[in-house]
Amino acid sequence: MIACIRPSVSALAILLRASIIIVLFGTPLAGWAQTVTTTIAAGREPIAIAANPVSNKIYVINFGSNSVTVIDGATNTTATVSAGTAPLAIAVNPVSNKTYVANSGSSNVTVIDGATNLTATVAAGAGSTVPAAV
Repeated sequence: MIACIRPSVSALAILLRASIIIVLFGTPLAGWAQTVTTTIAAGREPIAIAANPVSNKIYVINFGSNSVTVIDGATNTTATVSAGTAPLAIAVNPVSNKTYVANSGSSNVTVIDGATNLTATVAAGAGSTVPAAV
């Protein structure tokens, strides 16, 4: 299980196997009740998750399908973005609205534009030196 917090909406996104579970937290006056609001399917072999608190988007790396599932936190709709081979790690820069995916199998980093979901690829590592974190 891997989780990320969406503080702007008092929610927690939890990665469980092939699904994302969105849990909303109540207020202290309501006894901090937790409610599962939705379950969203991810791609094959999801292994990492990150959230952009500014754009309210959640990004899930799908190792088995070399892709990223992008979840709109306002509507829970999804889009799939291609990544490089064997994506392992993900990081979000909320200021630039860019998401970075380290692809260990193709020795590069996929950069996702958060406004358009368009991608760019940046070389990283060579030979036995491959990106494993961002």
